Amino acid sequence: MTDEVKDPASVEKYLAQLAKKVADSAVLATWPRDVETFAVLWVDDDPINNQFESGILRNLGASVSFVRSTKDAISELAKGHFDVLISDIRRREDGDEKPEAGYDLLHQIRESGNTIPVIFYSTGNPNSKRMGTAYGFATTPSRLVNLVQRALGRKQICVECPKAYDM
Repeated sequence: MTDEVKDPASVEKYLAQLAKKVADSAVLATWPRDVETFAVLWVDDDPINNQFESGILRNLGASVSFVRSTKDAISELAKGHFDVLISDIRRREDGDEKPEAGYDLLHQIRESGNTIPVIFYSTGNPNSKRMGTAYGFATTPSRLVNLVQRALGRKQICVECPKAYDM
């Protein structure tokens, strides 16, 4: 450890999370790509944090488009066809911290009559009162990928064993 590290426990936690992502990707990356492609709209104010997960989805046949705000997501949904929407919950939009921006986006999408599966990918616990008609909530790459697979009617990927299973 260097003198720059203020809290060694936070470094250990970060390394454990990184090791989990690497372990998940080792199994998920070997999964054969489905022949059907699909389109994902991903809403996050810091999309660089999701490059690992979007890479896994691309390996499964996804085209992934990132937008940074609720406003941009609504605009993209109006312009194009997406099969799944992934969103974080807390975002910085228009210079303000919006702790429930994802839930607000879900509400706007449903108000417009759009039934796209919305999957929240975030840390912490979901707000069950605000989840409404969301398809699901994930905190890990493997859970996220399985929710996407299920939303598309595809076989899920068992991370513990590299075989597909039906649910």
